[in-house]
Amino acid sequence: MTTDSATYLTELHQLLNQHFNLAEIQTLCLQLHVDYESIPGQEKPSIIRELLLALGRRNRLPDLAPLLQQERPNVTWPPVPDDFQMPASLTSGTVVPPNQYHVYGDMMQGDKIGQDKVGRDKITYNFYGEPPDKLPRPDESAPDAAGLLQNYHQTCVTQLSAPRYQLDSRFVQLTLLIDQGADAPGPRFTPDSQRQKYNSLTALLADTDDRAIVLLGKPGSGKTTLLRRLQLEHAQEQLEKPTGQVAFFVPLNSYRRPDSGAPPPDPYEWLAEAWHIYQPRLPDFSTFYEAGQMLLLLDGLNEMPHKDKADYRARIARWQTFWQRTWQYGNTVVFSCRSLDYSAPLSGETAVVRQTQVEPLTPAQIEEFLRLYLGEKSEPVWQTLRHDPQRLALFSAPFFLRLLIDQIEATGDMPAGQAALLTGFVRRALYREMDERQHRLFVPGLLLSEDDCQQTRFNAWDGPFDLPAEGGLIPSLEQLAYRMQDNRDSEEAALVRVKTGEAQNWLSQEAAADIIAAGFQLNVLDKDQRRKEITFYHQLIQEYFAARVLARQPEPERLLVHWRTASGWQAIFRRADTVQPSLADTVAALEISEPLPRLPATGWEETALLAAPMSQDQETFVRDLIEPNLPLAARCAAAVEVTVSPELTRRLQKELITRINDPQADLRARIAAAEALGDLGDPRFERRSGPHGDYLLPPLAEIPAGRYPIGDDKSGYSHEKPAHTVELAPFLPSASSR
Repeated sequence: MTTDSATYLTELHQLLNQHFNLAEIQTLCLQLHVDYESIPGQEKPSIIRELLLALGRRNRLPDLAPLLQQERPNVTWPPVPDDFQMPASLTSGTVVPPNQYHVYGDMMQGDKIGQDKVGRDKITYNFYGEPPDKLPRPDESAPDAAGLLQNYHQTCVTQLSAPRYQLDSRFVQLTLLIDQGADAPGPRFTPDSQRQKYNSLTALLADTDDRAIVLLGKPGSGKTTLLRRLQLEHAQEQLEKPTGQVAFFVPLNSYRRPDSGAPPPDPYEWLAEAWHIYQPRLPDFSTFYEAGQMLLLLDGLNEMPHKDKADYRARIARWQTFWQRTWQYGNTVVFSCRSLDYSAPLSGETAVVRQTQVEPLTPAQIEEFLRLYLGEKSEPVWQTLRHDPQRLALFSAPFFLRLLIDQIEATGDMPAGQAALLTGFVRRALYREMDERQHRLFVPGLLLSEDDCQQTRFNAWDGPFDLPAEGGLIPSLEQLAYRMQDNRDSEEAALVRVKTGEAQNWLSQEAAADIIAAGFQLNVLDKDQRRKEITFYHQLIQEYFAARVLARQPEPERLLVHWRTASGWQAIFRRADTVQPSLADTVAALEISEPLPRLPATGWEETALLAAPMSQDQETFVRDLIEPNLPLAARCAAAVEVTVSPELTRRLQKELITRINDPQADLRARIAAAEALGDLGDPRFERRSGPHGDYLLPPLAEIPAGRYPIGDDKSGYSHEKPAHTVELAPFLPSASSR
């Protein structure tokens, strides 16, 4: 009997290793109510082995069998022997210790952590999802704190070695910035010329005494991946030379209280609670924190839920206070953030926070990246990109450059821009799950129709943005993204997270769980299993799916941005159609060195830029944006995937020039119009070619004849004295001088 049981375990292990990836093993653990992070092992085979042994010792292999049949119906799974017995050599040995965590109500039936819907006491479940009467006996062996910490680091190494966290450090350039102080007459933050460019956060932290860093970069620049790589390298170091330090990664888009109207939590208490939720078996947060043994990796400072700028500054003030306390203990904190206007207020006189810029890829780096990853295919791709400034700007972000390489390797097609690139990503993910993995969720049924499946298999698409639409999967993911953006607290673009139950309520009740599960399989959705919250895998993917809805159902009024300045009685009564806060109020609140911020945004700007090329009538989409948001309309028209008529282009150029010169327009609105005109093209500039290449010739003004003053008697420089006038003849550049 034992021989049959051993054969069964061996065959089951081989099949699981062959047909499931690590993410899918995690999903199985979730369905079995098993704590994945507490399973020993670093590689997939060892994790599967320990999981099977743990289930076998507790007679739970029959619980696993129907899940495997459901997930991979085309695989012939061996039945659990009726007289299954654990082989004697496996009845002892590595036993996963109990990982106790508290659950309110019947956790097995839904998302009820933190909500005692049944009204009874806390129930303690062990690692295997078993109730108190099945908890291990007190005399069972359990690892000491050092062993638990080693398991934690091993788990980090295993999880962060997955492909999604891979990073080519040859193409990473981090620039430390010097803080000139809030009263600096010029830019407050400038590159530190005394420092090298760093290719990792590990190298940067080792080369500086700074204990707080903000990693700055645009969406797609790799900020989260860099934080995760730091966590991986830290875990590897701790396994080799343990010091007792731990790295704790936390997304700041979850920094809020359950009650959306409540004030933000104290950062220390919030982190301590998060640590207990994620690592209940390790010593308390305070143990590491007060010993100066905490490396905090806080991702997405700009994504903290907030109502407005004032609310955001209040939240930043809490984190500044937290950091002033934290550095005294000797801990290290690394934030990530989109831009300086969000992160600069963190730094104080006593506890400095150093800003670090993730540099975009240069054209030379893009060319080298293509050569390394595409080989012979890279040359025609590079020749297409090298003279296209818009595409070079897009692919200066590693996220998009990686998508480009994946698409060219899969199809050979060169996508025109961002929307086509993301569409290709979704198509490849659908094909992978449908054809290569033959996953049960991607067969004809509620989520995908027969025609949807045929389209995907044969790559038969009606245009560059077409996706399967007959089944419920893609339309549901679109609506989910749209609802998530529509329900965010602030007017800032950010990655949004919602409770799993809330997301399911937004979807078709019949297929809600399958839709979310399919999103995980496609790698477009991600889940915080401990908090029972879901997000899209990346903010740009969230924006993309929401944009598909906006493309079909344009809402120009959603993009409304006021641009007129208030004056006279308008300023007194704060007229609704003028910019608030006013330019004067905004400038008064700035430090001398702070740059003038942009006009208040709607948070839907990037979504609209993705929606414009996917709309059925690009001309109408752009034209309808002119009244509510003229600069955004121009940016949409200038996008590489959008084509509008010459008449509409001329209208946009004319109205932008008028806005730039309008004294009733807020200065920030005039700047926004000028930037958009730069993207669209200023008709007043004439393209010329000279000995040094092409250039744009601006309109030149005639200098009339007359006497002109020069010099200054009060100047401290002798060569600027005395003050006098000079006679000038009229001057107008001739055609030859141009």
